Amino acid sequence: MALGEVADADEVLRSLGFTADESRALIKRIEDGQNERTRRVYTSLKTSSNKLRRVSIVLWGYSVAVWVYVIAMQLRYPESPHWPFAVWIPVRLDYLGELAFFLSFIFGLFAITWTAREVRNIRRIKDDIA
Repeated sequence: MALGEVADADEVLRSLGFTADESRALIKRIEDGQNERTRRVYTSLKTSSNKLRRVSIVLWGYSVAVWVYVIAMQLRYPESPHWPFAVWIPVRLDYLGELAFFLSFIFGLFAITWTAREVRNIRRIKDDIA
Protein backbone atom coordinates (compact mmCIF):
# COMPACT_ATOMS: atom_id res chain seq x y z
CA MET A 1 0.00 0.00 0.00
CA ALA A 2 1.42 3.38 -1.01
CA LEU A 3 1.38 6.40 1.26
CA GLY A 4 -1.80 8.45 0.78
CA GLU A 5 -3.73 5.53 -0.67
CA VAL A 6 -7.01 4.73 1.07
CA ALA A 7 -7.38 1.01 1.68
CA ASP A 8 -10.61 -0.90 1.59
CA ALA A 9 -11.53 -2.07 5.10
CA ASP A 10 -12.36 -5.53 3.85
CA GLU A 11 -8.93 -5.90 2.22
CA VAL A 12 -7.15 -4.70 5.35
CA LEU A 13 -9.04 -7.18 7.53
CA ARG A 14 -8.29 -10.01 5.12
CA SER A 15 -4.61 -9.10 5.14
CA LEU A 16 -4.73 -9.40 8.94
CA GLY A 17 -5.99 -12.97 8.67
CA PHE A 18 -9.76 -12.57 8.78
CA THR A 19 -11.91 -14.63 6.46
CA ALA A 20 -14.32 -12.89 4.11
CA ASP A 21 -17.31 -13.73 6.34
CA GLU A 22 -15.52 -12.57 9.50
CA SER A 23 -14.45 -9.27 7.96
CA ARG A 24 -17.98 -8.56 6.65
CA ALA A 25 -19.47 -9.43 10.06
CA LEU A 26 -17.01 -7.14 11.86
CA ILE A 27 -17.66 -4.27 9.45
CA LYS A 28 -21.42 -4.76 9.86
CA ARG A 29 -21.10 -4.73 13.68
CA ILE A 30 -19.09 -1.50 13.52
CA GLU A 31 -21.64 0.13 11.20
CA ASP A 32 -24.54 -1.02 13.40
CA GLY A 33 -22.78 0.42 16.47
CA GLN A 34 -22.29 3.75 14.71
CA ASN A 35 -25.94 3.82 13.63
CA GLU A 36 -27.06 3.05 17.19
CA ARG A 37 -24.87 5.81 18.65
CA THR A 38 -26.17 8.26 16.05
CA ARG A 39 -29.77 7.31 16.89
CA ARG A 40 -29.14 7.80 20.63
CA VAL A 41 -27.54 11.22 20.08
CA TYR A 42 -30.42 12.28 17.80
CA THR A 43 -32.99 11.09 20.36
CA SER A 44 -31.32 12.94 23.23
CA LEU A 45 -31.02 16.13 21.16
CA LYS A 46 -34.65 15.90 20.11
CA THR A 47 -35.73 15.41 23.74
CA SER A 48 -33.75 18.43 24.91
CA SER A 49 -35.10 20.49 21.99
CA ASN A 50 -38.67 19.55 22.95
CA LYS A 51 -38.01 20.55 26.56
CA LEU A 52 -36.55 23.91 25.49
CA ARG A 53 -39.53 24.51 23.21
CA ARG A 54 -41.96 23.77 26.03
CA VAL A 55 -40.07 26.05 28.42
CA SER A 56 -40.10 28.85 25.85
CA ILE A 57 -43.86 28.41 25.36
CA VAL A 58 -44.46 28.58 29.13
CA LEU A 59 -42.25 31.66 29.46
CA TRP A 60 -44.03 33.22 26.48
CA GLY A 61 -47.38 32.63 28.19
CA TYR A 62 -46.20 34.21 31.45
CA SER A 63 -44.74 37.23 29.68
CA VAL A 64 -47.97 37.74 27.72
CA ALA A 65 -49.96 37.46 30.96
CA VAL A 66 -47.78 40.12 32.64
CA TRP A 67 -48.05 42.34 29.58
CA VAL A 68 -51.85 42.05 29.53
CA TYR A 69 -51.95 42.69 33.28
CA VAL A 70 -49.95 45.90 32.89
CA ILE A 71 -52.22 47.08 30.06
CA ALA A 72 -55.34 46.31 32.11
CA MET A 73 -53.94 48.18 35.11
CA GLN A 74 -53.12 51.22 32.97
CA LEU A 75 -56.61 51.22 31.49
CA ARG A 76 -58.31 50.90 34.88
CA TYR A 77 -55.95 53.16 36.86
CA PRO A 78 -54.29 55.75 34.61
CA GLU A 79 -51.78 56.70 37.33
CA SER A 80 -50.57 53.07 37.69
CA PRO A 81 -47.48 53.29 35.41
CA HIS A 82 -45.60 54.94 38.28
CA TRP A 83 -46.59 52.29 40.81
CA PRO A 84 -44.14 49.51 41.71
CA PHE A 85 -45.14 46.07 40.51
CA ALA A 86 -44.90 44.66 44.03
CA VAL A 87 -43.39 45.68 47.32
CA TRP A 88 -40.54 43.18 46.94
CA ILE A 89 -40.04 44.02 43.22
CA PRO A 90 -39.21 47.75 43.04
CA VAL A 91 -39.78 48.03 39.28
CA ARG A 92 -42.27 50.47 37.85
CA LEU A 93 -45.26 48.91 36.15
CA ASP A 94 -44.60 50.52 32.78
CA TYR A 95 -41.00 49.24 32.68
CA LEU A 96 -42.22 45.77 33.56
CA GLY A 97 -44.80 45.95 30.76
CA GLU A 98 -42.14 46.92 28.24
CA LEU A 99 -39.87 44.09 29.38
CA ALA A 100 -42.76 41.59 29.23
CA PHE A 101 -43.66 42.75 25.71
CA PHE A 102 -40.06 42.30 24.55
CA LEU A 103 -39.75 38.86 26.19
CA SER A 104 -43.09 37.68 24.77
CA PHE A 105 -41.81 38.63 21.31
CA ILE A 106 -38.50 36.78 21.79
CA PHE A 107 -40.04 33.64 23.34
CA GLY A 108 -42.73 33.62 20.65
CA LEU A 109 -40.06 33.65 17.95
CA PHE A 110 -38.23 30.78 19.66
CA ALA A 111 -41.40 28.68 19.86
CA ILE A 112 -42.36 29.38 16.23
CA THR A 113 -38.84 28.64 14.99
CA TRP A 114 -38.60 25.33 16.88
CA THR A 115 -42.06 24.26 15.72
CA ALA A 116 -41.28 25.11 12.07
CA ARG A 117 -37.97 23.22 12.29
CA GLU A 118 -39.73 20.19 13.74
CA VAL A 119 -42.31 20.24 10.93
CA ARG A 120 -39.48 20.42 8.36
CA ASN A 121 -37.71 17.47 10.01
CA ILE A 122 -40.90 15.38 9.99
CA ARG A 123 -41.44 16.14 6.30
CA ARG A 124 -37.82 15.23 5.53
CA ILE A 125 -38.18 11.93 7.37
CA LYS A 126 -41.42 11.15 5.49
CA ASP A 127 -39.70 11.94 2.18
CA ASP A 128 -36.78 9.69 3.09
CA ILE A 129 -39.15 6.82 3.94
CA ALA A 130 -41.18 7.20 0.74
